[in-house]
Amino acid sequence: MFSAEGIYTPNWRWELYGKYAFRNSSTDISGTSNDFSGNSSTHLAQARATYRLGYHWDVVGEARWLGGNGYNEVGYSVEAGYYPLPDLRLSAGYSGGATDYDFGENRSAGGFYVGATAKLSGLLNGFRSQPIAPVQSSESVIQVSDETVIDVTTGDSEIERQAVEF
Repeated sequence: MFSAEGIYTPNWRWELYGKYAFRNSSTDISGTSNDFSGNSSTHLAQARATYRLGYHWDVVGEARWLGGNGYNEVGYSVEAGYYPLPDLRLSAGYSGGATDYDFGENRSAGGFYVGATAKLSGLLNGFRSQPIAPVQSSESVIQVSDETVIDVTTGDSEIERQAVEF
């Protein structure tokens, strides 16, 4: 089994997410009258883009692919989200894609949905996360001072500048 995922946020409005997973499995069953052996491989790929319209609204587009051993399914979703609180997101969207006929009509090609997402970092003392650095009240100032340095081997002197940050 192998999986990798990443999030790239070029600025506060955009968030790009990608995921890939691969699983290879093998089954061997030995019985008194029959032996059974089977191998299968499954791939999952997912890509999602989120665009923040402001501090309270965002839109999301997503595509996903699941396949392996002659099976392929592609799905997509579009979604709008609203943040009534910084750690709570309410959403509504539409999901679509291919129908899996192995499960009959109970698993449809898609439809509308609603959701709620909450960040839990406020619980349990922030899960021991690092504290946020305080806001800097003023810009850093660099003061330059001159100091005379004398080379003891030659007796030459030169001025050396030192920078001190406050």
